[in-house]
Amino acid sequence: MENKLEHWRQELLRFVYKHFGRQSIAEDVAQEAIARYLECIAQGQEIEHPRGWLFRTARNLSVDHVRRRLPYQVGLELMQQVPDPHSVPEETSQIQIGSKEMDQSIVLEGLPRAMKQLPDHYQRNIYYRYHKQVGCAEYAKIEGIKVDAMKAQSSRARRCLRRILEQNLLEGRGSC
Repeated sequence: MENKLEHWRQELLRFVYKHFGRQSIAEDVAQEAIARYLECIAQGQEIEHPRGWLFRTARNLSVDHVRRRLPYQVGLELMQQVPDPHSVPEETSQIQIGSKEMDQSIVLEGLPRAMKQLPDHYQRNIYYRYHKQVGCAEYAKIEGIKVDAMKAQSSRARRCLRRILEQNLLEGRGSC
């Protein structure tokens, strides 16, 4: 079992590093995922697919780690490009925006301004979905629309925010 865990730990390190770009995050997340796995086993839980469980847990831990450090909660697409705003050394803090690499601090500074440029219903959507962490079904009830429509609106809101960020940073303007 120890050999399997060590092999999975190495795979988790590569997975987290590849998607979130920080070795320190990768090590912490891999260790935490394995610790949670061992805790579940010790409590008598039977995990049918342990490798898949570990990867899902590692991904969720990574996303949570990133969300806690962003000044504004946004969609997963942007989070994967902004791995950890507080621990990225100055010399490696570049983020791909459109076809150019931008300094991470510039992108993070532009988020609040880009949020203000969104239409009101997109601002509310992103605020409730990612800042307040309200699920699609619950937020759909709040807005009085169907869940599928809410999911589509969330996707459009994230795409619009991304476009505004790109336009503001690359061209000095912004609208959806």
